[in-house]
Amino acid sequence: MSTIPPPGDSAAPEPTRVEGAILDPTVATPASDPWSLSAEVLPGSPVPAADRPRGRGSTALVAGGVAAVLVGGAAVAWAAFNGDTGDQPEKHLPASAGAMLKVDLDPSGAQKIDAVRFFAKFPFGNGLRGTDDPRQAIYERLTEDDSSAPAWSQVEPWLGQRMALAALPGDKGHEPTPVGLLQVTDEAKAKATLAKAADADTAFSVADGWATISDTQAHVDAVTKGAAAKSLADDATFRRDVDALGDSGVFGGWADPGRFPDLADAAAPGALLGLSGAGLGQGDLLHQRFAMVARFTGGDAEVVLRSFGSVGASTPTGAGAAVAGLPAGTVAAVGVSGAGDSVRKALTTGGSGTVLAQALARAEEETGLKLPDDLEALLGQRFALALGQPDGSGEPVVGLRGQSDAAGLGNALDRLLRFTDASGLPLERRDVRGGYVLATNRAQAEALTRDGGLGGTDAFRDAVPDADRAAAVGYLDVERLLATYGQSIDGDTAASLKPLRAVGLAVTPQSDGTITTLRVTTR
Repeated sequence: MSTIPPPGDSAAPEPTRVEGAILDPTVATPASDPWSLSAEVLPGSPVPAADRPRGRGSTALVAGGVAAVLVGGAAVAWAAFNGDTGDQPEKHLPASAGAMLKVDLDPSGAQKIDAVRFFAKFPFGNGLRGTDDPRQAIYERLTEDDSSAPAWSQVEPWLGQRMALAALPGDKGHEPTPVGLLQVTDEAKAKATLAKAADADTAFSVADGWATISDTQAHVDAVTKGAAAKSLADDATFRRDVDALGDSGVFGGWADPGRFPDLADAAAPGALLGLSGAGLGQGDLLHQRFAMVARFTGGDAEVVLRSFGSVGASTPTGAGAAVAGLPAGTVAAVGVSGAGDSVRKALTTGGSGTVLAQALARAEEETGLKLPDDLEALLGQRFALALGQPDGSGEPVVGLRGQSDAAGLGNALDRLLRFTDASGLPLERRDVRGGYVLATNRAQAEALTRDGGLGGTDAFRDAVPDADRAAAVGYLDVERLLATYGQSIDGDTAASLKPLRAVGLAVTPQSDGTITTLRVTTR
């Protein structure tokens, strides 16, 4: 609790800080920085002398006036800090757009605070309020393949905080129309710069605070006129998909492959490999949509990808339980449920002439396994692969625990162990109720025969919050990795990784698709 300085003491209390974010509105910052709170001095009448007598009525009136000024000033400061989050690129694209990737360096105020909390924990985060301009890195990455794009020094004076790349369906038989959108702070400067850079393959328009760039003027005009008639932001399908992800964060994307029917052939590799039955063929791809967001949550960060239109609900869960039962000291883990059935479907729907079928035949000859039957039996209903702490000689320790009720499991294990022995990688085998354990040493094999406590650790729960509903789980304990295998990591890399606690991945089936969440937690 801060104390009020005694009369005559000019020392002001220290500003309140939360993990690097300045929350004291008296701290003045440049108004042009969308990540900063700006202070505003409001004119007013002189403050009465301290010894001037006042009645209760005047005291209440003054107190009310001060409160109103403080609340009003805080509202103005928060509005400036929060930015105009409604002016997004999708408002400047036609509703027919089929794909978009966008960067928002002026997100909601909450996102800015969470971003500061996250980056302030890393060595490179010390310059978050310095001279480094993230717009430069993003702009140069977006234009690296376009030799006609103006240099950053020409763009910097007028470039805003938001950018996007999009694709619109082309005329039948033609490729999709590429579109670039740049938020503009000075339209006159933007027009002058783009006019100098434009060539026969580039056209643009600047209006309403945005530059629209495409390959022909006809395409530019079609984009601007289409957006004016009905924008992508007003498209019910787009709106429903992105709203399902929650906070829009700092990076987002959306795609509906079905709007590009001429690209159906792009899915041909899936059919070639014989994977159409696993949901990766042409038909499934063109009937799904995808939405993605990258954002900050407190001191952590996450990327969420959601698919719509697939049959995710038919995928069994249980991967999280498989990983949660691993030893508490596990360094890294991967768990998958329903893999045996998925592999069987994928490998039996393709014809004998597919690339995958041919590769399967070669693998069968080299390993001695009966494929795909042995692979289906080994993967079973669910399995968890674990990287444990190194053994006494510093070698990695790996183990696998599988749950399978396949009649041929025992024979499949025998054939697998004959192959690993011949390859110079002898494995310890344990038969457990409902499945089996394989490990590179005896201690790990014994540990995997018992239910462990990984799922009860805070690091795992924070990194994989939806583990109990997941069909696939990945987990890396960064703290434990540095403590056990970190001797081979150079100093700079170790310093960059030190603030990290864990990384988690969960693929969760939904009634109309899946949600894939990658989360990075910090100490």
